[in-house]
Amino acid sequence: LLFAALTHAGKLWLQIQSWTPIVNDNPDQSSISISEGRSITLSCTYTGSAYSLHWYQQKPGSRPEFLVLINEASGTNVTDQQLDPRLSIKLHKQEKKVDLEISSTAVSDSALYYCGAASLFYFLC
Repeated sequence: LLFAALTHAGKLWLQIQSWTPIVNDNPDQSSISISEGRSITLSCTYTGSAYSLHWYQQKPGSRPEFLVLINEASGTNVTDQQLDPRLSIKLHKQEKKVDLEISSTAVSDSALYYCGAASLFYFLC
C-alpha cells in the first residue's frame, strides 16, 4: 500500500493506493515457447475496477522490471522510459482484460511476465 496526504480546498485528503497481482487463469499461458521473430500476446483478466493495469518482466536472477501501465479510465499508456517499440499494451474494458503484445520476439525476451492492477482510494479526513 502507498499512502499520501493531500490538501485541496483547505481540506485534508488521504490517498491510498494498493497493487494486486493478477493471477493468470489461462493454464495455456503458464509456459510458452515460440520461434524467434514471431509475435506473441500475453493476456490477463481482472475483476472489479482498477485505476491502472501494469506489466512487469523478470529475467532469471533479476528483480521484476516495470514495462508499462495503462490507465483503465482513459486508456493512456505510461512508462518510466521509452517503451520498446516491439511492445504494445491493449486494454479490453468490457472483457476486463489487458494484453501485452511482443512483436519480433528474441531470445532476450525470455522471462517471467507479471501483470497487476492498482486501485486508488481517497478519504476526506
